[in-house]
Amino acid sequence: MLIFWSILLVAIFGWRFWLRFEKERRRQLMITWPTRKIHFPEDDPDFRLRETQNKLIRWNYLHDQYTFFTQGEKYVGNKLVPEEFQMGVREAEEVETNLRLALESGKLRSHYNPADPQENFLAIGHTHLGWGKLLVYLVLGVFMPVLLFYSYLAVSSDPEVWWQTVTFINPAS
Repeated sequence: MLIFWSILLVAIFGWRFWLRFEKERRRQLMITWPTRKIHFPEDDPDFRLRETQNKLIRWNYLHDQYTFFTQGEKYVGNKLVPEEFQMGVREAEEVETNLRLALESGKLRSHYNPADPQENFLAIGHTHLGWGKLLVYLVLGVFMPVLLFYSYLAVSSDPEVWWQTVTFINPAS
């Protein structure tokens, strides 16, 4: 029965790890896109957020659209940097405050896909790299079940045979 749970844990966590890895890979790729300074048509833009999610990425949208210029053309957008978690009320208020401060200081910039500038988003603050989370998930979600599986094999097999496989035997003896 322990072997079944070990295999099930490896399968479930392996699948979740792959989804999380793909989500973070796409997010990291997007935050390396080039940036442009943005402009809001209104003097006092509405920074309240609304949320949506597709298969891999959770997007937050602004109510008002921003504009930016690149490659000699004008583009519009209203997306914020993709998030890995759902924002609560407090986080949304912090984002709104940060957006207002960044707009006042002139540091609000849009990341855009060079191949298709219609695909763009605003970055708020420091868009940090999240590879540490993937490493922890890999250790706890993939290596741990493999260790459980190995432990099962160790317990279910003959102790003398198992001990010979995990200890160093001097070839001279």
